[in-house]
Amino acid sequence: MDHTEREIETLRRMISIHCRHNHRQGKLCPDCRKLFEYAEERMKKCRFGKDKPACSDCKVRCYKMDMRTKVRNVVRFSRPRMFSTHPVDVIQHMVDRKTSGRKKMP
Repeated sequence: MDHTEREIETLRRMISIHCRHNHRQGKLCPDCRKLFEYAEERMKKCRFGKDKPACSDCKVRCYKMDMRTKVRNVVRFSRPRMFSTHPVDVIQHMVDRKTSGRKKMP
């Protein structure tokens, strides 16, 4: 699994945790599904391709401001909760963020 696929899967899990805790539904609610689909599309179409940095470290703002705020809130809520459910994903996410921050941005 490459960096982008891992990032998409991690975000899917984070949105799922956020939705389950805040919206109390068995599956993603329509708003959370829309957020995931939006973020997934942005990640897949990233102009940096294989050299894609973590979205939070990128200088190019391809997310709409409201969607960026929503994703940021989801990540802040879900990251600590993922330690108990997906600890390997959290560690990999942190490693990816640390190594992507070293990449030179054009």
